[in-house]
Amino acid sequence: MEENDFDIESTEEIEEASFLLIDDNPDDRKLAIRELEKVFHSVEVEEIIDEDEFNEALKNDDFDMVITDYEVRWTSGLDVLHEVKKRWPDKPVIMFTGTGNEEVAVRAMKSGLDDYIVKTTEHFKRLSASALSILEQYKEREKAQEALEEMENKYKTIVENTGTALIMINGDKNIIMANQEAKKMTGYEQEEVIGRKWTDLVVEEDLSRMEVYHRLRRKDPESAPHRYGFQMVNKFGDVKDVFMTIDMIPGTGKSIASIIDVTKSKEMLRALRESQELFRICFDDVPVGISIMEKDGTFLHVNDELQTVFGYSEDEFTQMKMEDLLHEEDKEDVMNELEELISGERREFEAEKRCLTKSGEVITATSKFTTVQANEGPDYIVCTIRVV
Repeated sequence: MEENDFDIESTEEIEEASFLLIDDNPDDRKLAIRELEKVFHSVEVEEIIDEDEFNEALKNDDFDMVITDYEVRWTSGLDVLHEVKKRWPDKPVIMFTGTGNEEVAVRAMKSGLDDYIVKTTEHFKRLSASALSILEQYKEREKAQEALEEMENKYKTIVENTGTALIMINGDKNIIMANQEAKKMTGYEQEEVIGRKWTDLVVEEDLSRMEVYHRLRRKDPESAPHRYGFQMVNKFGDVKDVFMTIDMIPGTGKSIASIIDVTKSKEMLRALRESQELFRICFDDVPVGISIMEKDGTFLHVNDELQTVFGYSEDEFTQMKMEDLLHEEDKEDVMNELEELISGERREFEAEKRCLTKSGEVITATSKFTTVQANEGPDYIVCTIRVV
């Protein structure tokens, strides 16, 4: 190999570095330092010549790399490697020696050695090149780890602050992630819910339908509904009416589901339906489309006129949200005003916007949204729609 095969320039990424240099031969130490200074703009080298200096140097995390000979008076290169990796597992170690052999090299590499270089005159240049390359790799690895941790922290923050129960499910139906809201809803602790089959949380009457969805979703995500209601049974046997939004995570075979408890809403609706005659007069027998919605825009009930105007059945409506009816170009305006309604900034608002029927027809409708406080229940949104 030609001498200049190892000639390299220092990079902008790593301009300075500090080393622990363990070698009994002062001339070899000088040669090593000279080659390192050619590669790095700033080099700090602590020359270690006995065990006390070595132990003292390892107390502090103020070096970037260890370069050691294999045979020194007071220890071996393998012992140096083991001690460094035990205290500082993320510190790279190069063994630069003229006394080792292939067996030593193999043992050292298995123990975490980053490079093994035979000490010859022409290989001093290789030492500095290897040191730079390894430090660059460690720096990139550190950046990647920091980016990963930042991404995980953001992900955890989002997952834990959505305000809804979130679970992640693998292809074997196992729950592999659940946030705090999911644990509250199911009644299970972290160690109990992770690894549990989601089928344990579904009443028997809904189970067959949802297992079909599970299989279809993994063959073709669009072949199964993304939103639907079912009854959940928690750890204590309590049955809850819930509404779930679920989709696949691309390329993973895993799905993530957001679940909201609509038990109180369902109870309210059942109570409302007990007054059939009053309900019919006030709701069904008017020539205006009327809907009752959850605060998130999920339809709880719609009258006959609204079904006629849009072409959806009541069952289809209860799987939808208000935003599903809006023309894409008008959706943002209406949803922003709806947010103000939900936040309490206003009690009602009117909007004349374009909507889409089931057949795809664009219609212009005047809608009035009003919040209503039910007795001992949550706020609901009543929407009246009149086609212009």
